Amino acid sequence: DILNEVIIPTTNVDRRLSDGSRHKEETVNKSQIYITTAGWKNSFAYQKLIEILINSIIDPDEYMIMGGTYETPVAAGLLDEDFVEQLRLQGTFNDESFNREYRSIWSGDVENAFFSSEKFDKYRVLLQPEYEYSGRSSKTAYYVFGIDVGRVGCTTEICIFKVTPQVQGAAYKTLVNIYTYDAEHFETQCIYIKHLYYKYKPRRIAIDANGLGVGLIDYLIKAQETEDGEYLPSFGVFNTDEYPEYKQYITG
Repeated sequence: DILNEVIIPTTNVDRRLSDGSRHKEETVNKSQIYITTAGWKNSFAYQKLIEILINSIIDPDEYMIMGGTYETPVAAGLLDEDFVEQLRLQGTFNDESFNREYRSIWSGDVENAFFSSEKFDKYRVLLQPEYEYSGRSSKTAYYVFGIDVGRVGCTTEICIFKVTPQVQGAAYKTLVNIYTYDAEHFETQCIYIKHLYYKYKPRRIAIDANGLGVGLIDYLIKAQETEDGEYLPSFGVFNTDEYPEYKQYITG
């Protein structure tokens, strides 16, 4: 607020030339230069960076951004590469801090954030996904599908969870795969889901039917026949209090 309300308005007056006159096309008139190292993405500095980046695309003659990493001063002989490597090897030196100070990579969280969104993103990649039913970890394990339904402009996400009952306490639950389908017709999505059902044999398929998802259920309770002649039988419905018309399809 101080920058926008106090400092920037002071650049409104054009600078005088040596003869006391003003030239409206002078480059330094109303010019603003921001110098910063990388910090946190939810900061004003990052928001300003993105603002200038967008403006540099729209109006490249008026805006520009320059940035770089430690490799540039190393190549110019202004920084010792061995010194940088020693910093990286120190046990007290944080990788994210190094990326900010020496690689111009902005961090995704505030310094004292309760959790790190970057770590969440890092572990979103499944190292050992399961593509079909597997009883290797436990013969008592079973699968559950959680489906976030999308249609126009949104994708449908099918999360495959593996539930492993424990001798004591709650069952152990792991996400073993995620399937993403574009905004396709509900009947097409229905066929995808039924194919996955026969691959994993889940105990339950959870769909939010309080809105868009009810349209998908309308197709799941019907049988389909694919273009290659494959017959996919109808599915049953469990929680039917909100939709009494589905009670005839209750199974299990």
